[in-house]
Amino acid sequence: MDFIFGLPPDAEGRTGVLVFVDRYTKMVHLIPVSDTVTAAETAAHFIDCVFRHHGLPES
Repeated sequence: MDFIFGLPPDAEGRTGVLVFVDRYTKMVHLIPVSDTVTAAETAAHFIDCVFRHHGLPES
């Protein structure tokens, strides 16, 4: 997980990207975020954008 900030704003004013990378498959999930994103919002983005597609790991 990483954040990239300082990007030009999108149509909704978000200037950052939340990055999740699967270490095994190297699949990348990019989620646009504002520069004031909180830990709770980050967790919600993980559940909504990553976990719901891949589920709980078997090991």
